[in-house]
Amino acid sequence: ARAAIMRELRGVIEFDGSYVNYRHLALLCDLMTHRGTLMAITRHSINRADTGALMRCSFEETVEILMEAAAVGEKDDCHGIVENMMFGQLAPMGAGAFDVALDID
Repeated sequence: ARAAIMRELRGVIEFDGSYVNYRHLALLCDLMTHRGTLMAITRHSINRADTGALMRCSFEETVEILMEAAAVGEKDDCHGIVENMMFGQLAPMGAGAFDVALDID
């Protein structure tokens, strides 16, 4: 399924001479198929994923998602990249993914 989606995406994008790097398309295909079933890339499927309110509101329906999360007292632990970027914090990727311990002895 992933290969078929990749083939179709590339065909649609390259039809008019546009170019998108393979890695971006691969990431999109992985997101759509990682659960074993196809997931649509729409607000209806992405915003229903098992993620925090801040991650969901970064895609679409910002006010609605934040109001719903506040109404039920939902907490967001801000462990994702998007959530940390919203608050200007070091995201858990690259150098921010781990702590460096210096052994002086």
